[in-house]
Order: sequence, then structure tokens, then C-alpha cells
Amino acid sequence: MKIRTLLFLSMSAAMAVQAADPPEVFGTAGAVKGYLDEPFNFAGGAGARIPLVDRLALRPEFLIAEEPSYSHRYFLGSVTYDINHPRRPAVFYLIGGGGWVEVRDKRIPYSFGEGEFVGGAGVRFALGSRITLSTEFRAGKSALPLVTMHLGFRLGKRR
Repeated sequence: MKIRTLLFLSMSAAMAVQAADPPEVFGTAGAVKGYLDEPFNFAGGAGARIPLVDRLALRPEFLIAEEPSYSHRYFLGSVTYDINHPRRPAVFYLIGGGGWVEVRDKRIPYSFGEGEFVGGAGVRFALGSRITLSTEFRAGKSALPLVTMHLGFRLGKRR
């Protein structure tokens, strides 16, 4: 019963505080090195940034990295924390999370999946009231490193 009460109070507090930014969808382009002995490959995908409170946001994301012999598909769920205030033109943030990576061998009918965790930092620039441009560096278990750029579109106006 105590856990339910604590959960209810924390959810109520989170709902009472409104985030300065509306939700955002973004397209991603960058480079990933799937494993240390592999070369860098182009990675592309899409995701969303869903602010919970002023500095904290959820970020689901999907990335694909193709190479001649293998393809990597990343399904990531991350949390971002803005270091400086989110109303500034340039916002530095920390990112951490986890998910699933699926690796397919194109030469033979074989694929496998494994858990993934990534962490890093980035900077998000406001290019107007609705457009953002972010760049970040992340590293994790199967992404060593993941360097990406995001072009985002806010689904509403900032408060």
C-alpha cells in the first residue's frame, strides 16, 4: 500500500509541473560503430522527445545502421536531463537509457538480439519556436560510439 501511495504522489507532482517545451518528433542521421573491430557506418532513424518536467524528458528512438554484410536495428528508450534551463537558445543535456539491438547477417539467414544500454551528452539548439537541431555523442555496450544529429519539430508552441 505504501508503494501505491508513493507512486500516486510522485505522479501527481509530475503532472502538476508543466514542461516549458511541447513534445517533439525528430529525424536522426549519424555514425555508429557497432563493435570495436567494425568500421563506422551511417545510421538513420526517428524518435520523439516527450518532456515530463522542465529539465527531464523521455525519448523513444529507432535507428538503423546498414553495412555490406550486417544490419543493426536499435530500439532505444532514453531519458534526457537538461543541464541548463531549457528556454536558452543552446541547451546542454545528458542522456542515458537502454533498449534492444537486433543484428542481422545478410550472407546467411541468421539474426540475434541483445539488450543495449547507452549514455552520453549533447547540445540542442532552438532554430525558432518549433524547429530544433541537436548533436550528441553516446557510447554503450553495442554502440561504440554513436554520434548523431537530430532535426526536430515541436508539436506545439513553447510556454
